[in-house]
Amino acid sequence: MSKYNPPAEPQTTGQLLRRVFKRQGKYVLIGFPLLSFWQVGEALVPITVAAAIDNAILPIDHAQLLLWIGILAANFAFLSFSYRFGGRAGFRAVQAEAHELRSEIAAKALSPSGITEEHMPGEILSLASSDSEIVARVIRQAGFTIGTSLALIVVSVWLLSVDLLVGLVVILGTPLMVFITQFLAPLVAKRVDAQQTTTAHSSGIASDFVTGIRPLKGMSTEAEASKRYREHSQTAAKAGINMVKAWGALDGLGAGLSLAFLAFVAAVAGSRAMSGDITAGEFIAVVGLSQFLAEPIRALGELTADFAAAWASSSRIVRFLNTPALSGQGRDLPSADTSSLVFDRVTTPEIRDLSLIAGPGAIIAIVVSDPSTVSSLLNVLSAKKAPEAGQILIGRNDIAKLTFAARRKHMIVAPHRPDLFEGSLLDTIDPDRQLKETELHKVLEAAACNDFIDSERGDLARRVSAMGTSFSGGQRQRLALARALGRDPEILILHEPTSSVDAVTEDHIAQNIREYRANRATIIITSSPPFLRQADEVLWLREGAVMARGKHSDLLHSDDYRAEVAR
Repeated sequence: MSKYNPPAEPQTTGQLLRRVFKRQGKYVLIGFPLLSFWQVGEALVPITVAAAIDNAILPIDHAQLLLWIGILAANFAFLSFSYRFGGRAGFRAVQAEAHELRSEIAAKALSPSGITEEHMPGEILSLASSDSEIVARVIRQAGFTIGTSLALIVVSVWLLSVDLLVGLVVILGTPLMVFITQFLAPLVAKRVDAQQTTTAHSSGIASDFVTGIRPLKGMSTEAEASKRYREHSQTAAKAGINMVKAWGALDGLGAGLSLAFLAFVAAVAGSRAMSGDITAGEFIAVVGLSQFLAEPIRALGELTADFAAAWASSSRIVRFLNTPALSGQGRDLPSADTSSLVFDRVTTPEIRDLSLIAGPGAIIAIVVSDPSTVSSLLNVLSAKKAPEAGQILIGRNDIAKLTFAARRKHMIVAPHRPDLFEGSLLDTIDPDRQLKETELHKVLEAAACNDFIDSERGDLARRVSAMGTSFSGGQRQRLALARALGRDPEILILHEPTSSVDAVTEDHIAQNIREYRANRATIIITSSPPFLRQADEVLWLREGAVMARGKHSDLLHSDDYRAEVAR
C-alpha cells in the first residue's frame, strides 16, 4: 500500500518560535536590515549635528554648513525610507504568521479525527486570537532588538572615539540598566500567562452558556449560571489587573532608570567639555545621544518581557497542537476493492467475537441493548479505539491502518446526535456543492425533508442557526441524514437516524434508504421496526455477544427479541 506522511507539528516551544522566523524568512530578510538601518540612522542624527557644529557653525563656514545640511537631509531620507519599508515588511510578517497560526489552530480544532482532551470553544478562540498575535509579534520584537543593539554599538564606538571615559560610562551603564529591568520580566510573563489562561477559561464558559441558554431557561437555572460566570469573570479581571500592574512596574522602572542614566551621562560629558577634553559639538551630541538612548534602553527592557510573554503563549499553542487525535490516523492509502465492510471476529471489552459482512446493496441492522456496547462499536468503526482482537476491513484494507481521509472517502459514520452549523440549508446538506439539482432533490426526498423544504421555492437559501436550533429535533435528524446520504459513501453507518421522527415518516425514510442505497453497503444500529424490516440481515447483540442473526421477521419468533425491539 502507498503511504501518507502527515506534516509534523512543532514539539517544543523553541521549535515553534524557530519556525515562526523560518516561515516568514522572506519578510525577515527584508525587514530586519531595514529596521537596523533606521535605528542606526536615528543614532547618526546627533552625531551629524555635532559634526556640523564643530566644522561649520563654530568656524562660520557656509560651504561646510551646506554640506552637513545635505548629509543630515540624506540621513533623514535614509532612515525614513528604512523605517517605512522595514516596518511594512515586519508588519506583513506579523500578520502573515498570525494568520498561519490561527489556521493551524482552527485546522486542529476542526480536524475530522478530533482531539482527546476537552477544550472549550472559548479557550480555542483565545489561542487563535490573542495568543497567536502575541507569538507573531515576536518577529517585530526581534527586528527592533537587532536594530536597537546595532544602534547602541554605533553609539558606543563613536563615544569611545570621542572620549574614553564617556564611552565607558555608556557601554557599561547601558547593559546594567537593561539587566536591572530583567528582574521584573519573569513576573510579567507569569502574569500574562495567568491572564491569558483565565480569560480563555471565562470565554469558554460564556460560550457554553450562550449555546445552552434554552435548556438553562427550561430548568430555571439562569441565576446559578450567571453566578458561576461572574465568579470566573472576576478571576479573569483580577488576573488582568495583576498583569497591568506588572507591566506598569516594568515601565516605571525602565523610565526611572533611563532618566537617572541620562542625567549621569550628561553630567560626565559636561565636566569633560568644561575641561576641554571634548568639543562643544561633541558635548551636544553626547547629550542628544543620551536622550536617544533612553528609548532603546526602555525598549530592551520591554522586549525581554514581550519575548517571555511570547514564550508562554507559544507553550500553550504547542500543547494544543500536540493534543492526541481522538480518532486513529494510519498512513496507508487503500489498494483494493473498498465497496464492502467486514468485521472479522472483532473483540473489545464490550464486544465479543463479532463477525459480519456488508457488501454493495446490503442493509445490515444491529440491535444493541447496552449503550456501552454501542459506544464501543462506534469507537472501533471510527478508529477511536482499536479492537483487542480481530480487525475491521474496508474491502481488504484494515481501517486502523488507513489515513483518516481515506476512511472518510469510503465510509461515513453518522452519529445519533447531529451537529449542524450556521449557514443556509444548502450549506448544511451539500457544503461542497457536489450535488446536481436532480441529485439534491433525490437526497431531500430520501431523507423526507420535502415536507419542510421546497427546493423549487428557494427554501435552500433559508438560514440555519448555530446547532440547528431553528429546527425541531426530528428536522435536525433528517437534515443530518440528508447530508450523510448526499456524500454517497460506499459504506454508510447510521446510529438511530430517526429516533425523533414520527412513525409514518420513519417508515417512509426506511423505504427510501433501501432504494437510495441500492448499490452501497449500509449498516444501521437501531431497534426501529421500519429499518429492521428493510434489513437484509439483523444482528441482535446482548452483553456484546451475538444472540441471534437473521431476517427480522424470523427473529420475531423469539420472545426476548420481540421484547427488545418493542421497547
